[in-house]
Amino acid sequence: MRGPAPKKLPARLRVLVVEDSEDDFELLRAFLAKGAWRLEARRVEDAAGLRAALAEGGWDVVISDHNLPGLDSLAALRMVRDSEPDAPFIIVSGRIGEDVAVDAMLSGADDYVMKHNLARLRPAVERSLAARELRRQKLEAEARERETESRLKAIAAHLPGVVFQLRQAVPDEPPVFVYLSDGARALLGEAPATLLARPERLAALTANAPGESLAAHIATAARTGAPIAWEGRVGAGEALRWVSVSASPRTAGSARLWDGIMVDISALKNAEAELRRLGAEWETRMEEERAAIARELHDEVGGTLMALKADIDWLRPRAADSAEIQAKIADMASLVDALLAAARRLSAALRPELLDLGIVGTLEAKCAEFASRTGLGCRFRTNAEELALAPERALALYRVVQEALTNAARHAGATRVDVELFATAREVTLEIRDDGCGLAPEDLVKPGSFGLRGMRERLERLGGWIEITGAPGRGTTIMAGLRRA
Repeated sequence: MRGPAPKKLPARLRVLVVEDSEDDFELLRAFLAKGAWRLEARRVEDAAGLRAALAEGGWDVVISDHNLPGLDSLAALRMVRDSEPDAPFIIVSGRIGEDVAVDAMLSGADDYVMKHNLARLRPAVERSLAARELRRQKLEAEARERETESRLKAIAAHLPGVVFQLRQAVPDEPPVFVYLSDGARALLGEAPATLLARPERLAALTANAPGESLAAHIATAARTGAPIAWEGRVGAGEALRWVSVSASPRTAGSARLWDGIMVDISALKNAEAELRRLGAEWETRMEEERAAIARELHDEVGGTLMALKADIDWLRPRAADSAEIQAKIADMASLVDALLAAARRLSAALRPELLDLGIVGTLEAKCAEFASRTGLGCRFRTNAEELALAPERALALYRVVQEALTNAARHAGATRVDVELFATAREVTLEIRDDGCGLAPEDLVKPGSFGLRGMRERLERLGGWIEITGAPGRGTTIMAGLRRA
């Protein structure tokens, strides 16, 4: 059978006593032996003995009488602190003045106990040991904090941007920057210490956004406690750069902090601008090609078909005696008429001739043609009988309607589409609604949504906007807008 678990032995306590009286030493040891430790005590009585004992090291507590021949407690304290700087030092004396006790405590002694009240000795040792443990834990925590801070500074120094911290001490006051990494020197052109010392300079460098400034965005986040997510321009003159700022809030006592990073996205913005330029150039060339193909369909194909139609009309009276030939001529005429209609429809889809006459008539004709061709209900309404728009803007609105009607017929399973064109003095807006199967949120971002993305990119290149909403089974609504000039 397994026996009882062995009792855990108390920790060892090594005590060095500076005392010239053997009897007083034994009395001290008797009081200390009552503690929850395995006591090891040694007595020395002069400076030489103290120096030799300290050279061995490993003492947990040093207890010293105040008055010894050739040695007092303050001298002993200095020797102990030189050798064992963290060992608790307690003065035990039969007689010690208050001023001497104060000097000893200011010099680093942990406590003092009168010999006539040795009952205080063990609690004094326990308190001193507990205080030493707290000091040790504090030093370790400070060392860990310094190590963590050094590591974070090293990481921040190698990040392609500025690591920062905002602090809001009082809820109604705006947050202020309390930390900026060295990346501020490269991104903002000034040393972090300079910017922290001159908040107005930092505010000026981050106030170059075309819309809301960083300071205004931070103020909004401070009121709501929300994360910070902002894009804008910082710097001055030729050093102006695009940056992305993101930060997450947290609380520290009664204060609120935001830890974040500011990243230079100038290269990305330049690439986006170049893509928009290339996209606009590609779109222009595509429209030119479409116009060329439309002219080809209208002039060459349409002309050829009209010539065939004239030849068919020439054949009719010359084959009046043959019912079989007349039937074949009728079939040929029907095919030519169908081809002519298809050529006109394709030509109009590629480059509506009505655009030259105005966007209102073009959209009205497009909706009527769509309803006739698909059999779906399609109503067009507008508040403007005539509307003058630049050709590229009129064409952009036409392409949005064209794509929306195609989607309603091919993908949405709609039975009705409503198109509304509304014009103000500054803006033209479109609203296109269908009663089809609707859109799920993921449909707007799926890889195959080229038509939806094409509408958005076309309008954004012209400074316009588009919103596409819908829910499964509840149809789709497309809202789009462009400035008139």
